[in-house]
Amino acid sequence: MYPGRATLLTGENGSGKTSLFKALTKIIPYQGQLIFESKDIKKWHRRPYLAKVGQIFQNPDDQFLNVTVKEELDFSLKYNRNLSLNKIKLEHLLTKLNLQNLDEQVVYSLSGGQKRKLQILVMLMAYPEVLLLDEPFSGLDQESVSAVIYLLKKYFLDSNHTLLVISHQLEQVQHLCDYHLTIKDQKLFYTK
Repeated sequence: MYPGRATLLTGENGSGKTSLFKALTKIIPYQGQLIFESKDIKKWHRRPYLAKVGQIFQNPDDQFLNVTVKEELDFSLKYNRNLSLNKIKLEHLLTKLNLQNLDEQVVYSLSGGQKRKLQILVMLMAYPEVLLLDEPFSGLDQESVSAVIYLLKKYFLDSNHTLLVISHQLEQVQHLCDYHLTIKDQKLFYTK
């Protein structure tokens, strides 16, 4: 993977895309080698590795740690590592994402699209070096997809931060991704 770039990962259903993400985030064991910063992922201690490599799960409910939107955002701000996302900027982005005035809303009662946008915003504050996004645009309308792509480009991608995206929505992703990988027959191929 190239630092500072976004790469799309595609493959047929059941080809192993989500399993690869789970292996990359130490959720499941794997055979072979997955190298990160010149060291096999198996040799990394879990906590320092997961501070560098984060994942946005396909199901947002699996990722939230708090009950209300305000609690989730306050927790994320407390541990915010993304210096470009301060409290004032966050208020602006909540409006841009149509998530304003939802402070007391229970995160699990949000719509699918609202959960997804909140989930992405929270991970942008965690600011891992590599962010794995599994179907990040599911449940989002075109306006929200554009807003999320804007967020990822402006507040995440730079010379030290890298995205790997699983998506079947190729039209939207072409505005975000620089490279395209395909899984076929348990092998990765660069695609044009």
